[in-house]
Amino acid sequence: MPEKLTRRTVFSLCGELTSHLPVCGWLRVAASYLKRRANAATTSWEDEVTDSKLRFMIEETLKQVKRSDPARGRWDVKGDENSLWVDASSLALGALLEVNVDVIEDACWLRRDECSHINLAELDAVIKGLNLAIAWKMSKLTIMTDSRTVYYWVKDTLSKKARVKTKASSEMLIRRRLETLRAIVEEYGLSLDIRFVSSAENKADALTRVPKRLRPSRYAIWRGIRRQDTASVTEQLESVFLERGAPKELLTDNATSFRSSLFGEFANRWGIAIRYRCAHVPSGNGISERCHRTVKTILARKGCSVAEAVYRYNVMPRGNDAASAPANQIFRYEVRLLGIDEVRQQNQSADDQHRYSVGDRVWIRHPSRRCNSRSLEGTVTRLVSPQNVEVDGMPRHVRDLRWSLHHCPPRGNFQRQSAGCGRGRRRLVDPGAGPCEGSEDEGTIEEGADSPERPQLRRGSRERRPTQLCQYSDL
Repeated sequence: MPEKLTRRTVFSLCGELTSHLPVCGWLRVAASYLKRRANAATTSWEDEVTDSKLRFMIEETLKQVKRSDPARGRWDVKGDENSLWVDASSLALGALLEVNVDVIEDACWLRRDECSHINLAELDAVIKGLNLAIAWKMSKLTIMTDSRTVYYWVKDTLSKKARVKTKASSEMLIRRRLETLRAIVEEYGLSLDIRFVSSAENKADALTRVPKRLRPSRYAIWRGIRRQDTASVTEQLESVFLERGAPKELLTDNATSFRSSLFGEFANRWGIAIRYRCAHVPSGNGISERCHRTVKTILARKGCSVAEAVYRYNVMPRGNDAASAPANQIFRYEVRLLGIDEVRQQNQSADDQHRYSVGDRVWIRHPSRRCNSRSLEGTVTRLVSPQNVEVDGMPRHVRDLRWSLHHCPPRGNFQRQSAGCGRGRRRLVDPGAGPCEGSEDEGTIEEGADSPERPQLRRGSRERRPTQLCQYSDL
């Protein structure tokens, strides 16, 4: 890890990790992402990178490489079963060439325009993957994709049995790419087949995603507003910023509440840059639009409140890994799932030493009352901790409890003696201390003043006067 980070040192480090290796897996897209962040943080090759997030990303990438280096595999591969695995995400395109079951080369390309539809990006990955196969002089190839739409597009184009059906906004771009695909097949005499696989089985999926700690969490925060005006919007945004901190940039649509001068003053006060997406192009803020769509789908299917739908969106894992849930990526603790995680009562362990046990009769002293006030009597029903005891269902601190003489502690060595000892008062006598001979006998403890049989103390007849504050001059 270089001590001083510049654009040149970042590019040099990423080149040492991936440039000379045909198979790099997730490391290839991670290195490309680091170079993009370095370009955004500097203006020339020798500018120092002051982005602390970039340094953290580089350190995490190097640690991950030491734990599991993805640059490995066989170099003497032979066979006729050639497979091309392709995938695309909002970050990058990925392609992977496989002979029999051995990977011979992989590649990824960061997306320049994240506003384009994901199906168009999947089609671009197919064309780029074909260029890799042609460089290896492969003539028989099977394409593996996890996009059902692209599967039917390519299948209909190759078979010519059905017309390609598309009514998307990028229809002409889609048809142009399909024609390019057909021209490549005819020019090089390729024998292509295409198969659909699930995302979990797609081997090119790792080429389109950076490690979990480097990617955004997509954690959603929804707040209701009273009116669709600038005052209501800024009020809710300010409450979110005070709770979680302000971002560096806000991506919004062109609503009047975001275009007003009051909203600009609000952003300047918090030091936030505002970026507006293109008019009438919702895909410019595709992450927010997809979040709205998912939450509304959960709301319609579950019939729950909006708050619960957002909660379910945040705890929903993106695949089979529970750690991929947005809430588990942003918080350091694991979020419990509603309706799945059960209530766990933490009872007192049998190994812990406790002065009370369940069923003991105790006196309860109120801590805010005077010492001569009458105490209440109750029964210990649960041991919560060495300091916390439930008495008749109410948690009490052990310093406010005393054993009742009507029920001695079962573990103690004390016995009751109500007659024939001293002046006839009841005493607690230690049987190992010998017979009772008087009030001065060791091992004898008189009953405390908390007993209800003891008469109330008589108050003195002296007149009580309030305290007067005197000045130094009055002396």
